[in-house]
Amino acid sequence: TLARDGAGNPVLTLQSDFNRAWASVGQALSQADIRIADLNRSAGVYYIDLAQAASAQEKSGFFGRLFGRDEEPDDTAQRTEVRLTAVGGNVQVTVDESINTAADPRVATDVLERIQTNLN
Repeated sequence: TLARDGAGNPVLTLQSDFNRAWASVGQALSQADIRIADLNRSAGVYYIDLAQAASAQEKSGFFGRLFGRDEEPDDTAQRTEVRLTAVGGNVQVTVDESINTAADPRVATDVLERIQTNLN
C-alpha cells in the first residue's frame, strides 16, 4: 500500500519479508526502466539515477564502450536512494536524497508508484 508517514513523506508498505521485498523492488525498478547505479543490500538501499533510463545504458555495445564512443554515466551526479526497512512483518520502501534527507515528495511519490505498478 502507498501511504504517507507522520512527516508527510510517501511510504510504500509491502507485506513481505525483507529478502522477498528486496528482490521484488529490484525487479520492479528494472521493469520501470529506472537505472540502478549501485546497491547496498546490507543497508537495504538501491541507489538510482533518475536522470538516465536503464534501457539507455544497455544500448551501448561492447565496442562502443571499449572505444569510448558512448559516454559513461556521471557517477558524481546526485543519486537518489530507494531504502527498504523491515518493520514488524512488513517492509517499508522510502525514497531519500541521503540518509538524513527525504526526497522531494513529488519525486518520491512518482518512484514509489512506478515500483508499485511493476511489482509482481
